[in-house]
Amino acid sequence: MSYFKKRQLFRPWMDCGFPGALDILTSSYPSTASADDEELIDCYFGCGCFWHVQHEFVEAERKILGRSDDQITSRAGYAGGKAGALDGKVCYHNAGNIADYGKLGHAEVVSMRIPSSKFYDFAVEYFKLFDKDGFRPDQFGDRGTEYRNLVGIPGGRSSPLAELLVKASVATGDKLDFAVGKGDDRDLPKGVVYHGHSGVSFIRC
Repeated sequence: MSYFKKRQLFRPWMDCGFPGALDILTSSYPSTASADDEELIDCYFGCGCFWHVQHEFVEAERKILGRSDDQITSRAGYAGGKAGALDGKVCYHNAGNIADYGKLGHAEVVSMRIPSSKFYDFAVEYFKLFDKDGFRPDQFGDRGTEYRNLVGIPGGRSSPLAELLVKASVATGDKLDFAVGKGDDRDLPKGVVYHGHSGVSFIRC
């Protein structure tokens, strides 16, 4: 996996996916839209340990979308591994070493369901998690591919969300570069692995 500057993001490249990964668990989300609401999209963001990321996006849902507690969709889970699930399971680190998410190539992420028109605002909140040098809060504490920086959006390169992602990064200090994710990617500082494909894959905790 090679990193490249944002100006190179939109050169031709293959959409990437995770062979064998589980589809996002759409049934886990509360109802957030009426018949008059715009289409909602599923996306995920990863930046180190998912607990602090989940907190920030819960607050973002409240602030940006005005959602109440029973409408919050931010869910902690795993994504980015080629192996998908093992015997239908993906687990946190455990003494039995059963379906360990790290060994399956996954990273900790937070998935949410939001209006597509608000994706830019959520991307801005994501990039605010990085410090002035482009490091995540736990960059030198939690180490390993389980904590790599990930973003997942539907639609691949053809999606306008990809361009919005880069614009949000530039607007918050232009501190990061992007790489095309292929699954089981390395953890490299000052960079975000971008997964774009049809049907964002996510495995809820």
